[in-house]
Amino acid sequence: MKRRFSIIVGVVATVLGAVAFVFLFNQAVSSPESEISVETASSTERNIAPIHKPFRFVIDALSINAAIEEVGIASSGNMAVPKSFTTVGWYKYGPKPGEPGVAVMAGHLDNALGLPGVFKNLEMIHLGDEIYVEEKSGNRIYFKVSEITTVDYTDKAAREMVFGRVNKPRLALITCIGSWIQSQKTYSKRLVVMADRI
Repeated sequence: MKRRFSIIVGVVATVLGAVAFVFLFNQAVSSPESEISVETASSTERNIAPIHKPFRFVIDALSINAAIEEVGIASSGNMAVPKSFTTVGWYKYGPKPGEPGVAVMAGHLDNALGLPGVFKNLEMIHLGDEIYVEEKSGNRIYFKVSEITTVDYTDKAAREMVFGRVNKPRLALITCIGSWIQSQKTYSKRLVVMADRI
């Protein structure tokens, strides 16, 4: 009887543990904020032929080769982040990579469960490293890293650097670094990598 009870308790504990793991995993790989539809933002979204949309993101020097997903605006008003920690998010209301202006891309540092995100090693990038964005057509657009900056997560100046208007095609990469702030559910710093088209 005792043995049977122990088996039942063990099975229940295993099932509950599996359910908890799935819940936490889904939370970790999903965006913390849902995207919202914003009229002013939607009006700037262009009809881009599917074959010309950004498809893959590659930094050979860091062994990064990831799918690109389109992201918009989160409920906080900030740029939304990718739903998966393994993909790179392209801000669809801004320029397409290769167009005049800054094409903004974000990636996760990790998935909050210890698994590395797509930009886990972005801190190891160097000035002059090459990046390319591949369209669905197979066309590749190349960039060279020109600036590497670390800013506080509350720094408003970083917004101008990333979303400011420029005439030449540029690429901005953003990820979290620093220490985890439990009360804010975020990291203390942001790594911003700027690259120019070549």
